[in-house]
Amino acid sequence: DVLFPDIEAIRVEMDRRRNLLEEAIASNDPSQLPKCPWYGTLCDYLSVCDCKKSTIRTTYEIADLAGKIDRDKETAQKLLAKLKEQPKGEQLRLNDIVFPRKTYFARLQHEKPVDEEAVSPDEAKEQLTSMERMGFLQLLRGALEYGAPGETQSIPANLGELNDRILLHQGTPTIVRMSGLWSVVERDRLPELCSHYFLRLGFECALCDNRHGRLVLYYRNVQQEDAKLLVYDVSFRDLNTLKAEAVRRVELLGKAKSHEELPKCPAWMSRYCQYAPACGCGS
Repeated sequence: DVLFPDIEAIRVEMDRRRNLLEEAIASNDPSQLPKCPWYGTLCDYLSVCDCKKSTIRTTYEIADLAGKIDRDKETAQKLLAKLKEQPKGEQLRLNDIVFPRKTYFARLQHEKPVDEEAVSPDEAKEQLTSMERMGFLQLLRGALEYGAPGETQSIPANLGELNDRILLHQGTPTIVRMSGLWSVVERDRLPELCSHYFLRLGFECALCDNRHGRLVLYYRNVQQEDAKLLVYDVSFRDLNTLKAEAVRRVELLGKAKSHEELPKCPAWMSRYCQYAPACGCGS
């Protein structure tokens, strides 16, 4: 437990740092900013940062303003007790029912299933690239979520053990994805080549009873700038069938004794899946 007796002094220091940063950005000159505490320790900007020759010292004003610091043994014990509790039935996410076999194997190994967008198939071993891709996806989603006020809302998606949320943009279920393909897929072939996008979007539409969905797709390897980001409006004819399939997959994941009882992931994914070839999706 940390007590800060002088809140106003913290506000003053926050204002000072904000002003320094705004001035540095406006003048394109960071020389008056204090050194980062981790200077020289694997900094991404070491090659362009002037910390090496800067005379501005690292500052700890806000840390120095901390007053009484007490060890909270009671809360620590409560947290430790929580860690020892047996987890309740595992909750499912929407992605789990899109790729049920991946979820099944992940559960067997007590792992968290990886989102199909979290790792690039052709760059699966390049973690930094994957992090950059995830960051860009977050920017795209953020542009939707924090754009015009009132245009976006997040609603719960609950179905048995499934507990997730659906992003509605202008009242329409919307998913944001990034493709590593080198050319834009013809619109009529999208459902065939990117079936998992449409399955996920279809489940979202069914769970919020909306026939219309939206796919925001960024082609990161396409050279033409005006073709990189495309938005597709999708209509689903039979929401009842989609919802029934979602219910079936939730139930199957709850009782399946073998991966063979579960629907396969798209065959191309098995080439990069950590659970292949045991998953059988590529056969």
